[in-house]
Amino acid sequence: MIDDGDISVLTDGPDDPRPPGGRSRRRRGAALAAVLALVLVALVGLAVRDRGDRQASTPEPSAAAPTVAEPTDEPNHTASSAPALPERRTELPPRLDPDATPAKPLSGNPIQRARLLLQRNTGARTEQPVYALAEDNTWRRIDVGHLLPVTDPHGNGQPTLDVTSLSTDGRRAAFAQRDEVVIVELADASVRRVSVPGFNEDVQWLGERVVVRQEIGAYLIADGQRIELPGPGGDFVVTDAALTQLSADAEYRPVLRSWTAAGPGPEQRVDGVGNLFSWDGPGWQRGRVIARAVVVGTGSPERPTTPSTYRFVLVDTASATARFAVDIGAVPVDYARLLGWYDADTLLVVVEMRRVVAYDLTTGQPAQVTTIAGDRSWLSVSQLAS
Repeated sequence: MIDDGDISVLTDGPDDPRPPGGRSRRRRGAALAAVLALVLVALVGLAVRDRGDRQASTPEPSAAAPTVAEPTDEPNHTASSAPALPERRTELPPRLDPDATPAKPLSGNPIQRARLLLQRNTGARTEQPVYALAEDNTWRRIDVGHLLPVTDPHGNGQPTLDVTSLSTDGRRAAFAQRDEVVIVELADASVRRVSVPGFNEDVQWLGERVVVRQEIGAYLIADGQRIELPGPGGDFVVTDAALTQLSADAEYRPVLRSWTAAGPGPEQRVDGVGNLFSWDGPGWQRGRVIARAVVVGTGSPERPTTPSTYRFVLVDTASATARFAVDIGAVPVDYARLLGWYDADTLLVVVEMRRVVAYDLTTGQPAQVTTIAGDRSWLSVSQLAS
């Protein structure tokens, strides 16, 4: 199904102030909820080297890396249960707080690129705006696009911000809305609205394209066209390369599928890991390696024979092989979410919606990148290191 006549550009200026409204946390799947009720497990790491051409240029951490504990003197703040960790210095500030000083509206203060997007999770208290962190670490409030609260077909509230709302280059933001997708160009605060009828649950950038996922289907927005995609949209990998899906077969083993201009290719089974009950969030590709969070168990999701665990799986797309990252046993993963790659050897994870942790896959060591001040928050991060 192709529709190339439903894209418009808004010129009506910044949004009016939002009315209060409730919002609950996005459902992460029944399987993962059951896992978090059973166990609190540690995040994992594995020595993996990106064999692509790009080389990492990560700022060096302090030679005497101090440990930092989660602050507890803020309103509406519950301390993280994760242990204190050594710091790792990156482009991000050590503390994310868009409320420390009044954030300028994007409509009158556009930015060339955002390092990340942030939205507070305040439950039923009020609908929260989305903030963009500029390259000079100042904040902008996204006051264009008339972003409204949305729900899935069952009435469950959805956050405006998805983990994949920000494009990899940090120049555009996309937001799923009822019957449409809103795309904001941060450089001039202009807005495009793409008609996608139905309950749109989340969006995901694939280079210049956007995948829009609904409960039972997905669409690709590319070159001014809306194309219906077969299969679950949640299995598409975040990549600037060819369109790729990482799913699981009936025997709970990983399966790769690449797309061409003619459509999806044949499935390719990935060897090395199994017992993959449920994926959590999208896969993230850097070079030839895809990283994705997954719930692992024995038996079946309906009849598990042992408590399930939350792991990271690393898939080498060139050899169609995969391994689990090694258990480092340092940080709990309750409400953890993979944010993507920082560099060729490091994953970024937001833990308990409170702090961002870097996981060095060559050493198996976690380090704290930044904390989130105030209320728990959703994040979407661009590619920070080159």
